[in-house]
Amino acid sequence: MDMELVMESITRKWGKLNPIRRVVQTISFFFLNPLFIRLFNSNAYFQLKEMCVPVMNCWSCPWAVYSCPVGALGKAIADGYWPLLLVGTIVLVGALVGRLLCGWFCPFGFLQELLYMIPSKKIVMPQPLRWGKYVFLFGFTIIVALIFGTNFTPENPNAVYFFCNWCPAGTLEAALPPHFGEGWISFHMTVMQLLLSWRMWLLVGFLVSFVYIHRFFCRAVCPIAAMLGIFNSFSFFSMSRSRGNCTDCRSCKSICPVDEEILPGDESDECIRCLHCQENPCRTEEFEITQLHSDWCKQCKICYELCPDGVFDWDDVTAQPVVRRPELCSGCKQCEERCPDFVLIVKSKGEKKQPHDYESPPPDDKTVPGEKEKE
Repeated sequence: MDMELVMESITRKWGKLNPIRRVVQTISFFFLNPLFIRLFNSNAYFQLKEMCVPVMNCWSCPWAVYSCPVGALGKAIADGYWPLLLVGTIVLVGALVGRLLCGWFCPFGFLQELLYMIPSKKIVMPQPLRWGKYVFLFGFTIIVALIFGTNFTPENPNAVYFFCNWCPAGTLEAALPPHFGEGWISFHMTVMQLLLSWRMWLLVGFLVSFVYIHRFFCRAVCPIAAMLGIFNSFSFFSMSRSRGNCTDCRSCKSICPVDEEILPGDESDECIRCLHCQENPCRTEEFEITQLHSDWCKQCKICYELCPDGVFDWDDVTAQPVVRRPELCSGCKQCEERCPDFVLIVKSKGEKKQPHDYESPPPDDKTVPGEKEKE
């Protein structure tokens, strides 16, 4: 019986990946990098670097056709002209769909999601880090280009822009692909040289972080996400939930790849329009939590840290979570969806939930739901 519950949990966890979005992301990679055919035909070469697609795809990659907004913006500012085509593209895309391209077309975001699927102890990214991408946009992309121009590194007159110099997407897409078609020896020598470079180790650090933190680069570093996120609150295509029907179950947040909660009438700059929340129906019933095998638990604390309802306590003696207040469970299933060891499963009790009253003042986030009513 326990194994059946485990298999049900696995199906819920991995079977809800939007198959259409995965196909679109794969097609997008080849659309943005069609020159991979140069591996087989070195004469095939065409590029449209004057055109910019607002996704993280390095324009120095020999397979790429279009330019990167970050590099194009830095070059334009350093050269002293206003990039009208780039700005117009960002404004048009942002006003129409917000950050939809981040969730459906960005190759680097796709890579992060694939690496996050590797079983491991997951880490919840601190919310203040989300402001980092605006620091990288205005500080390391715009201000640095204004002050230093393109020759930011004095000893390297051919250097481009500060952000591009260390961008992990640039290291991955621009440094390695040129040597794929030159044989194993050339590729091996290139890798060995890169191992002595700080850029390579920075790339390795980012790749490791993608395994543990969901879309870490997109949420904390990416200047393109910052550009498009500015338009999220008033874009034509947006996500919202109904005040009258919402039960505050937070199931939308439990499956969100950027750990964002869709609030009624409030659009977040983090939403990437992946539509995963549409796959995870709103909870309209009361729920209970079942611990399958406590000896499977690897003490990652994901359930304890993510639970929005204060259901869990952490037992320092056994170093395991304890279900202290099961009656407060709203059925968001964050504990089940994010548990890497399939220890927990959330089951319906067959009782209906009542819609949440959003007209009343919001509760203090530090207070366990239900405690204010008891006082």
